[in-house]
Amino acid sequence: MKTPPSSSTTPRTRARTRFGAQEHSAPSPNSHEQSEKHSPSGLQVLQQIRITPRRLKESLTTAEILTLTMLTFYTVLGCIFATVVENTLMYIVVNCCFMWMQCALAVSVSENETGRIFRSLLIARRFFLLPAIYFIYSQSHLYITHINPHDYDALLAEWDVALFGVYPTRWIYQFAHPLLTEFLQICYFLYFWIPVGLGAEFYTSRPTIYYTRYALYVACVSYALYLGYFFMPAIGPCFTLHDFSQWNAELPGIVFAEPLRAIVNNGSGAGTATPHLTAHRNCMPSGHTMVTLLNMMIAFRWKSRFRWGYFVIGCGIIVSTIYLRYHYVVDLLAGAVVTVLALLFARVLERTLRKIGFAAA
Repeated sequence: MKTPPSSSTTPRTRARTRFGAQEHSAPSPNSHEQSEKHSPSGLQVLQQIRITPRRLKESLTTAEILTLTMLTFYTVLGCIFATVVENTLMYIVVNCCFMWMQCALAVSVSENETGRIFRSLLIARRFFLLPAIYFIYSQSHLYITHINPHDYDALLAEWDVALFGVYPTRWIYQFAHPLLTEFLQICYFLYFWIPVGLGAEFYTSRPTIYYTRYALYVACVSYALYLGYFFMPAIGPCFTLHDFSQWNAELPGIVFAEPLRAIVNNGSGAGTATPHLTAHRNCMPSGHTMVTLLNMMIAFRWKSRFRWGYFVIGCGIIVSTIYLRYHYVVDLLAGAVVTVLALLFARVLERTLRKIGFAAA
C-alpha cells in the first residue's frame, strides 16, 4: 500500500488543494454578488453537462469506475432475476440514476473549476461514494440465495473446531459480563461511522490525493466483500450454534447494547418473526474485520490525529464479532486475506487504468 506524497504546507493550505484550483487574491466587495447573479444553479450545470466517453475517460477516478462497474453488475442481476426477486425494477432504475449522477458529477467538476458551484459539486462528488456503497450493499442479499442457495455455516463451524478445538463463540462466553457486552456492542456499531470520520479528516486536512486514495481502498475492500458473499453464504453462529431468541438474555448489556443490537438485526434482515430465514447471508468473509483492518492501517500509516482511538475501537470491533456471535473465526481470517488482496488489486487496477488513458485514475 503506497503512501500518498507528503506535503510541507500547513493544514489550512493543504485543505485548499482539495478544490483543485490555484489560490486567488481576495475578491472585491461586489464580486460575491456578481457571482451569485451570473452563476447558474447547480441543477443547470448538471443539465448542461455532456457525458461523453472522452470526458469520462478524462474525469473518472478508479473508485468511481469500480462503483459504476458494481452498479452495472447489480443492474444485470436485476434483469436476470426480475421474475423471482421483488422490487428489481426499482433497483434497476435507481442504479441507472446513481450511474448517471456519478458520471455527471465527475464531468461537471472537471469542467467547472472555479466558483461556488464547483466547490459544492466537488463535495457532492467526493462523498457520493457513501450512499453508493450503501445502496450496492442493500442489493447484495437479494441475489445470493438464487445464485448460491446453500448455507455453509456447518462447514465454517467445523473449520473453527479444526483450528481451535472448540467453538470460539461458545468458549468466549465464559468471559461474558454486561459491561464488556455494552462496550463491545457499541464498538460493533461504530464500525459504520469510523470510515465517515476518517474520510472527513482526510478531506478537510490533507491534499486531495489522500482522500481519493482512501476512497479507492474503501471501495475496493467493500466491493470485494460484497462479491465474496456469493461464494460461501452463511448466517452466523448466533443462529446455528446458539439460540437466537435468547441472545439478549444470555448477553445482556446495560443501556445501549440491546437497542443497538436491534438496529443491527433490522439492518441485516434478522428483525423478523423468522430471522433464520430472512437474515442476510453476509457472514463470510467478515466485513467488520475487513473494513476495520483497512481503517486501522490507514490511520497509522497516514498519521491520523485519532489513530489511537481508532485502534482501541477497531480492536473492540474485531473481538466483538466473536464475542457477540456474529461471525466464525475463519470469517475473520478470510477477511484479513481478502483485505490484503483487495488493496493489491486496487493499486494494480489504478496503474492499469492510467496506462490505457484514464487520466484521473
